Amino acid sequence: HQEKTRSSYSTEAELFFTGVENKTQLKKRYKELIKIFHPDNSAGDTETLQMINRAYEELKKQFGL
Repeated sequence: HQEKTRSSYSTEAELFFTGVENKTQLKKRYKELIKIFHPDNSAGDTETLQMINRAYEELKKQFGL
């Protein structure tokens, strides 16, 4: 089951954070995504925001944040 979880994280990370190569880009992309997908916005979606947050947390570990 853990393998499946890791796989979904990498898929989410690829989906939302494609092209991110360093800590600065990661933080910038995260802020941009939060502005777009926050549930308070018209295009917002709680489930998508949760996916973004999971991917961000995983990538933060990879970048040493």
